[in-house]
Amino acid sequence: MDAIVLPHDGDEPADLDDALLVQGYAEAAAGEDAAVETLRLRYLSLAGLADMVAPAVFAGLVNNDEIDADALTEDELGHILVDDRLRDPAFTGEWTSPMPLMAMAPRYAPYTDVPRPTGNVHFFDPANEFTYLRTLEDVGLIRLLPAAELPGRE
Repeated sequence: MDAIVLPHDGDEPADLDDALLVQGYAEAAAGEDAAVETLRLRYLSLAGLADMVAPAVFAGLVNNDEIDADALTEDELGHILVDDRLRDPAFTGEWTSPMPLMAMAPRYAPYTDVPRPTGNVHFFDPANEFTYLRTLEDVGLIRLLPAAELPGRE
């Protein structure tokens, strides 16, 4: 899959409102409760993405014989193939499965009192536009490059 390449300078990506591709984001960013509404939209977007990515990664690992689905516990399968990521109990402890745990960062410390799991965990973080884009980059949907590395830029 070709990735979307987004230039950024330092810690701030350029033109995020245009780049986020979240329906209604620009309107929410211009609204009265912009911080709350844009966070809500990023969270829902990443929860949906995690729901799509986890089964695809799992299927790929099983099909490539990198993981034995029959060897996974019911608890592991329940956290991998989540029915409702927004309401499912957060996993705590050491995640040792060869299948990465797709976890929503706001469900854990420092945002809540729930300790962050350790081990083979991928956090989906909607805290701000940059962490949102970093999450998209981590799952291979986009690639962030320093603006200076783009052709035609100095």
